[in-house]
Amino acid sequence: MTDEVDLPARVSVVIPTYNRAADVRIAVASALGQTYPAAALAIIVVDDGGIDDTAQVVRREFGERVRHVRTTNRGVSAARNHGLALATGTHLGLLDDDDEWHPTKIAAQSRLLSERPDIGMVLTDVERTDAHRSTVEIFHRRTQFPADGHVIAHAVRRPSFIPSSAIFRREVLAATGGFDASLTSAEDIDFLLRVAVRFGIAVIAEPLTRAMHAPGPSSSIRSFDPRAPPRGGAVSGFGGSPHRLEIGLGDATRITRLEIRWPRTSEPQVFTDVPLDAWLSVREGEAAFERLKRESIRF
Repeated sequence: MTDEVDLPARVSVVIPTYNRAADVRIAVASALGQTYPAAALAIIVVDDGGIDDTAQVVRREFGERVRHVRTTNRGVSAARNHGLALATGTHLGLLDDDDEWHPTKIAAQSRLLSERPDIGMVLTDVERTDAHRSTVEIFHRRTQFPADGHVIAHAVRRPSFIPSSAIFRREVLAATGGFDASLTSAEDIDFLLRVAVRFGIAVIAEPLTRAMHAPGPSSSIRSFDPRAPPRGGAVSGFGGSPHRLEIGLGDATRITRLEIRWPRTSEPQVFTDVPLDAWLSVREGEAAFERLKRESIRF
C-alpha cells in the first residue's frame, strides 16, 4: 500500500450539475479515470436542486468513490462555491457536468503547480464538442495567453474562460472568494479576471479538456462564450446589452479606453482611464453602466 507521505498534492474536484444524470456520469467517470493516484483525489458532485435521478445514478455507478451533495436551486456559481467550500484539497479543480477530462489532465496540471510556486492556476487547451460529443474545434489557449505568468493584460483584451480546463491552488479560492453568485452570465470571466490580477496563470498546450459547446444550461446557468450573442438585462436608455467591448489596456492597473456599443444607438459610449478594479467590479445591466460612470475618471 502507498504511504500517505508518498502521495502528491491532494486534489478536490467539484462537479456542479442540474438535471443531467446521463451527462454527469460521463463527467464523473472521466474524473475517476485519471492517472493521478486515487488516494489523493476527491470528487464532489453538487446537485443544484435537480429533479431527475442524478443522485441514484451517482450512487449506483460510483458508490463511495464520489461524494454527492444536494442544494436548493441557486445557479452554477452557488453550486460551485458550495462544492469548493466542502473541498479539502491543496489543489482544486472544476468540471462542468457535460464536460470531460483526458486521463492525464490532473497529473499534468498538479505537477506544474507543484513545480511553479509563482503560478496560482493552470489551464489547458480545450477540445470543443457538439451535443453528440463530436469534435468541433480545438481552442488553443496560447492564442489568449502567449506566455505564462502575469497575464492580466491578455485576459482583459481577450476574456475567455472555460472552468473545466482549470485547476488552481487553495490560496486562489481564499483570495478571490470563489465565483460571484449574483451574476447571471459571465461569472466565469469575472472569476478569471479576479484571479489574473492576483496570481500567475500557466497553460498546458494540450487539449486535456473536452467541453460541450451546445445550447442549454449548465446547472441553472451556462458559462459565458465570447462568440455567443450578447445577453443580460436591458440598460436604461440603451435598449439591451452591449454589442461590443473595445478595450485598450495602459498597464496592469488601468484601462486607457473602454468603448461600449449598444444595440439601439449609433454612437458608442466611451470611457477613458478606467481603474482596472472598476472593470473587474462591473455587473450586468444598469448597475454596470452606473458603476462605470461613477468610477471612471472621465466619461
